[in-house]
Amino acid sequence: MCAIEVSPVVSTERLVLRGAVRNDAKRLTELANDINVAGRTTSMPHPYREADAEALVDRSMTCDWVRDAIFVIEHHAFGVVGLLDFDHARGARAEIGYFLGRRYWNRGYATEAVAAMVAHGFARMNLHAVHAAAEADNAASIRVQEKLGFASLRVDKREAVNRGAVVTLAVRRLEASAGRAAHPIAQGAKKFILD
Repeated sequence: MCAIEVSPVVSTERLVLRGAVRNDAKRLTELANDINVAGRTTSMPHPYREADAEALVDRSMTCDWVRDAIFVIEHHAFGVVGLLDFDHARGARAEIGYFLGRRYWNRGYATEAVAAMVAHGFARMNLHAVHAAAEADNAASIRVQEKLGFASLRVDKREAVNRGAVVTLAVRRLEASAGRAAHPIAQGAKKFILD
């Protein structure tokens, strides 16, 4: 008998969220090795090297998909355009992190991907809440969170490894019950294909 562990796949109208594979490392490096991309995160190093992407792919390929989730964002026409993940070290809530390559900004892909990922988290990972954080000047990320119903929670300070500085982040929260009642996020079976 042979057991094969497969990563979940979440599909939307334009995107597929799937576990990373070895062939994704080069593309992830190209997208992430841009200070305008890395500078919007607190945990992504800059410069971003292929070894960084390979380590991320390794984590994705070995993660426990019930507790963790590291998905590449693959566009049906353009291939891999970004990445998102859950930091699920906090019990029944997780913090979502995401990035898109700069040429894919302002096209609605982040909103589409985050909505699908949150639906996956509520439906398949039994999350009760999802947190998201962004620096105050990251209007695009804040807009994504607000569109999806994330409510302001608190202000945090974190070290940004790519800048060697402590930054101030606005943290927002979406409760599973709020998502189910107020937004099609948790009506995921109707809007998204959760495999």
